[in-house]
Amino acid sequence: MIKEQKVPAINSIQVIRGLACVLVVLHHGGENTKIIFDIPFLFDFFKFGYAALDIFFVLSGFIITYTSMPHIGEKENLGNFLKRRFVRIYPIYWLIISGFLVVQALVPAYYKTLYPLEFSTLLSTYLILPQHIMVNGVSWSLTYEIFFYLLFPMAFLIKSKKLLVVILSVCTLSLLIFTLFFSANVEMGKVLFLVAFPMNIEFLMGVFAAILYTHIPPKYSVHYIITGLVLFCIGSALINYDLNMMRLLVNRIFYFGIPSMLIIMGVAVFESNGKTKKFPRILIDLGDASYSLYLLHLPVLVALLKIVQMKGITNAVLIQVLLVVFIIAICFGSILFYKKVERPLVRRINRLLHAKSSTKYRKEQNK
Repeated sequence: MIKEQKVPAINSIQVIRGLACVLVVLHHGGENTKIIFDIPFLFDFFKFGYAALDIFFVLSGFIITYTSMPHIGEKENLGNFLKRRFVRIYPIYWLIISGFLVVQALVPAYYKTLYPLEFSTLLSTYLILPQHIMVNGVSWSLTYEIFFYLLFPMAFLIKSKKLLVVILSVCTLSLLIFTLFFSANVEMGKVLFLVAFPMNIEFLMGVFAAILYTHIPPKYSVHYIITGLVLFCIGSALINYDLNMMRLLVNRIFYFGIPSMLIIMGVAVFESNGKTKKFPRILIDLGDASYSLYLLHLPVLVALLKIVQMKGITNAVLIQVLLVVFIIAICFGSILFYKKVERPLVRRINRLLHAKSSTKYRKEQNK
């Protein structure tokens, strides 16, 4: 039986995660308001909001590396890592996706995606395979998250951290060269496109952030945060005005990936040196509930906006006010869902797996 070594929580990272998820919700709210009503939400200010996914990708690389650092080079932890990642992603995803499919069947007027109910389609959707048909419009990113989770365990097989850094550097450089000089496209095939996807670099940025942040002098932490925020704002402005230097996915690495890495490194150093004050509980809760919020928000938003449309409401100001109310309600609803459903479900499954592992360990010791 493997005893895990816990690492201190970094609350500021949770706050970033929660705020990033709210940014995604604002982006999708504005996008769908424009589609359904042809009304720009807050002058299309949150057009850049999809950049929150770049933050998520860097955050994932950081968090996984940060929490796994005590076990790097310990191959016996590989299975435990994969089990915990599976429990983190799949059970709540299955529950929510199944719920949306049931709602679609019962009230198609409010939520209809023309989702083909075929075995192969359902299988690829429930397994989150590359280029699966989405029920909720956001699960494509989970495919890359899972791909990263499947690659990361090599860290448990390489005992030399220096060798691990060299391998990561070679992978990052190779992917960056491919990204800059070639174009990843669907015609490459699902697997090759998955491997060559430019935003995979952002996961690796997160890994480097977790490795490097401990070497940053505390006095420079604020400089990293401010530089990252300024670059992120510049990238957001460029995206809002459709000013793309390169292909969109490549732009995102430079516009949002690098700034996110700087911000995350900065706040990690800042908090680890005891400079962070207590955050409002709502921000921590949003961070904790970010996965539920991410999976729930889009279909619920679309359904609510369609109800507004069916009620014949056309006043632009009223529609935008209602959208803000919907977004606030969805955020609080997701926090409640996390506390009452997601967290208890994940804890229960982890306890069952731990009990099974303990029983197996005792049997092996008694042989």
